[in-house]
Amino acid sequence: MTKTRKSYSGSQKREAVQAVQGGASTEEVGKSRGIPARTLNRWVKKASENEGDLEIKRRGPPIRLPKEAEECIFQWVVARQMMGVPVGRQATIRKASEITTLMDGKGVGDGWYRGFLSRYPELGNRRSQAVTKDRNAVTGDDITALFWSVAKVVIEHNMDAS
Repeated sequence: MTKTRKSYSGSQKREAVQAVQGGASTEEVGKSRGIPARTLNRWVKKASENEGDLEIKRRGPPIRLPKEAEECIFQWVVARQMMGVPVGRQATIRKASEITTLMDGKGVGDGWYRGFLSRYPELGNRRSQAVTKDRNAVTGDDITALFWSVAKVVIEHNMDAS
């Protein structure tokens, strides 16, 4: 049977470590905050050795692109969508690969794309909707009807070219 581990926020960790460093015993602080004394001792040791901060770190390999570069790609995707030219998976990966190739000579793949979508939930994969044949096709009669309706409005309102 696997053991479920609790996760503690960075502020919970900092407060507990400060309480222990302030003179309280690890057992007292642990009982009052629901943190095992062994875990609390590890945090105190880590904080005293300046081994790093007590913040929760992301698991897995480091992200290939810096945050600023991913933000630029996100803004590019949103701008394209607003112009009516949506960007798909391949175009996004191609754009990110261009950037990473300049940085270290390697591209990105589907794994990066899945992570990118999870970091920017505003974006998402969308399926194209079926458009009826009537809406998709414009005939010469449609253009003629549009021309005459616009001509009628111009004549009715006495519009000129200026």
